Amino acid sequence: MRSDTVGPWLDRDRLERRVRRFELAIAALRDRAVYRHAVTGTTPPLLDRAIKDFETDLAGVRQQLDELGCRG
Repeated sequence: MRSDTVGPWLDRDRLERRVRRFELAIAALRDRAVYRHAVTGTTPPLLDRAIKDFETDLAGVRQQLDELGCRG
């Protein structure tokens, strides 16, 4: 990524932070889903939906990074 301004670098940093936050949130939700399944035998549908929604959002942020040429 080459540019005469810091804007693209700031965009990349912001998106990379979002990726890390999404990854942490998804990991926490998955841990909760495993726990709930172990305790009750099922995973609440809304918890499954939340994981899927976060994964969709994460894919979108990764796509933005790809479009900036920031991922290898």
